[in-house]
Amino acid sequence: MIRLLILGIALGSLVACGGGSGDSSAGGGDTLPPGGYLISSLTDPIDIASQSIVSFNLANAETDTTYRYTFTDEQNAQVTGTGAVTLSSQTITGIDLSGLANGNIQLQLTLTDSSNNIGDVVEAAATKQVLPQSQTVSISGQITFDRVPYNIDGIGLDYDAIRVVPIKEATLRIVDIDSTVVASSKTDSTGTYQVEVPLNTEVRVEVLAELFEANPSLNWLTRVVNDSSGNSLYVLRGSLVDSGELDQTRNLHASSGWDGVAYSAERSAAPFAILDSIYQIYDQIRSEGVSLSMPELEIRWSGNNADGSFYRSGGNSYIEVGGAADLDTDEYDQHVIIHEWLHYYEDKISRGDTIGGSHSLNSLLEPRTSYSEGRGNAWSGIVLADPIYKDALGADQQNGFDLDLEGETAISSGWYSERSVQEIIYDLVDTNNEGVDTLSMSISDLLGAWQSFDYINQSSLTTIYSLGEILSQMQPASETAIASLMQNEDIMGAGKYGAGETNDGGKTYALPVYHELLVGAVPIEVCSNNAADGEYNRLENRQLIRFSINTEGAYKVEMSRDAGNTNFDGSVETDPDFVVYLKGVAVTDYDAGEGSSPDVDVEVFVRSFVQGDYVLEAFDWFNADEDGATGGLSCFDISVVPD
Repeated sequence: MIRLLILGIALGSLVACGGGSGDSSAGGGDTLPPGGYLISSLTDPIDIASQSIVSFNLANAETDTTYRYTFTDEQNAQVTGTGAVTLSSQTITGIDLSGLANGNIQLQLTLTDSSNNIGDVVEAAATKQVLPQSQTVSISGQITFDRVPYNIDGIGLDYDAIRVVPIKEATLRIVDIDSTVVASSKTDSTGTYQVEVPLNTEVRVEVLAELFEANPSLNWLTRVVNDSSGNSLYVLRGSLVDSGELDQTRNLHASSGWDGVAYSAERSAAPFAILDSIYQIYDQIRSEGVSLSMPELEIRWSGNNADGSFYRSGGNSYIEVGGAADLDTDEYDQHVIIHEWLHYYEDKISRGDTIGGSHSLNSLLEPRTSYSEGRGNAWSGIVLADPIYKDALGADQQNGFDLDLEGETAISSGWYSERSVQEIIYDLVDTNNEGVDTLSMSISDLLGAWQSFDYINQSSLTTIYSLGEILSQMQPASETAIASLMQNEDIMGAGKYGAGETNDGGKTYALPVYHELLVGAVPIEVCSNNAADGEYNRLENRQLIRFSINTEGAYKVEMSRDAGNTNFDGSVETDPDFVVYLKGVAVTDYDAGEGSSPDVDVEVFVRSFVQGDYVLEAFDWFNADEDGATGGLSCFDISVVPD
C-alpha cells in the first residue's frame, strides 16, 4: 500500500524529538578554497548621488564560484549581496547603501566554490557623507530581557531569581511616526547600541527578534516569529519621542510576563530568550574561527504552541519551540533549543539521515535516529559547557527533568542508544576527561568532520560508526582514543558500516548493522519485527542492506515473502516496503509508490542505477505504521538483479 514515509523530526520534551555518488577516501573531493582574488575601484566617496548605485570591481576570480559581499557602517548596520562569478574580472554595480549611516563604510568579500569551500576575506573601504553631522543627534542605550533560571535542583523554573540579561547582536532600527526607518544598527554583546538620527524628529526604538550577521565568511539570519499570528516577526517597541537637539539615552526591556503567580502580561522576553540560546551557538562558532554560511532559519513560538519543540525539515523548514504555559514552555530551556538547531544544521549544512519519530534515553533505536538525537543532546552540552540537560514542564513550569550527558544510567548501551551516542560525542570535546576519555577536541574539529567532503558524501547512512570513521581519518593520532570511547559504550563494530558488531541489544534480528547483498546473486533473508519497544524507528523495525552497482543499467529490486522464510506464518498479513539510498539521498520515490506498492507479501521495482555503493532500507509497513495492533515478526527474501 502506498503510504507516506514520515521524515519530519517531531518531538515533545525529550521523549519525542524531533547525496552524491560513490564513496570517497579520506581527503577526497575538492577541499581547496578559492584564492588570489581581489577587489578594487570601490565608489568613494559615497554621496547623495551615488549612494544607491555603488559599485566595485572583482578581479582574478575563479569562475563558477559564488561571491558574497557585505558593507558595514560604523553603527554595525549591514548590506549584503551574493551572485555568480561568470568572468574572472567583473564589475558589481547598482548596490543601494542609502540605508547605511554617514562615516566609514567597510566592504568585505569572499568566494565560495561548489564544494562549499570559502576563500579568504578581501576588504576595501570608503567614506559616506550624505547628511551633515550638524543635523543629527545620537540616541544610545541598552536592550535587555528577563531570563528565568531553573530551580536549584535543576527541576522547574525559579521566577524568584529572574535575571536581567542583554539582548546581544539583535537587529535594531529607529523609525519615525510614518514607520519609515531613519537609522539601523545592531546591539553589541552587552546589549548596547548607538545611532545617529535626524534632530527634532519623533522617533522610536524597535528591536527585532532576529540575529543577522552578513560577514561573508560567517553569516546567518535567524528570526523568531509568532506562529499564532501569521508567523510575523516579534518586535520589541519603544515609544515615539522627539529626538530634540541633544543626545538621548533610550533603554528597552522585554519582560517575562510573570506576575508572581502566573503569566498575566505579554511574554515579550520569550522570543529574545530563544534568540539568546541561538546566539550562544554562533558566538562559539565565531570564536573558533569557523567559516560557515547558514541558510535563513525561522523559529516559531507562541504561548499557544502546545506541540512541544521540534525541527520540521523539507522545503518550508523551521524550528518550533513549545510555549504552552502549565504544559511545556521551552523558551528558557536552552539545551532543548540548541538541540533543535543541530537538526537544522544537519539538514542544511552537514548531513543527517535520521527518520525522526518518538524516542527516549532508554529506547532501542535504529542507528540513524539514535545518532541524530544523541548528537543533538551532546551538542547542546558542548555549546553551553553544561553537561546537565534540563527541560522545564508542567503546572507553573515547576516540573520537568534533567539528565547527565556524561553519566546517565541506561538499560542498555550500544549503537542503538542515544544515551551512548551523546556521551561519546560530549566526551570527544569536553575538557573533563575521566575513565577512558582522553580527548578534548575543539568545536572546530567536530564541525570540520560534520562538514567534510567525506562525511557528507559517505556511502553509508549517518550513524555513530560513520562519525567515528571520519574523525579517525581526519585525526589518525586519536583513532585509538575514539575507539575506546565507543567500546566503553558497548559499540564494537568497525568502519562506517559497523562491521563485526557483536552487541545486538538482546534482539535476535538486530545484527548485522548492515547486511551485505551481492547484485545478481541469490537473495538474502532479512526480518522486520516490532518486539523492541515500539514501531517506526525502533531496533528491528527496519533492516539496512548494502550493495554495489558496478555497471550502470536497469535492475530489478525484489522483496518477497514465501513459505520458506524463517518464522513464516501464513495467517499474518505483511506489506514489504523499501527505500534505496545513494549517499543518503533516496533514489526511489517512496511517496510515489516506488518501493511502496499495494501488493501484499511482495514488492518489486525496476529502475536504472548508476555505478555506486547503495543502501537499501527494508521493512514491513505494519512494523512502521505506529499501530501496535498490527505487525510482528516477518521475514523476506531480497535480491537485486539486472533486468
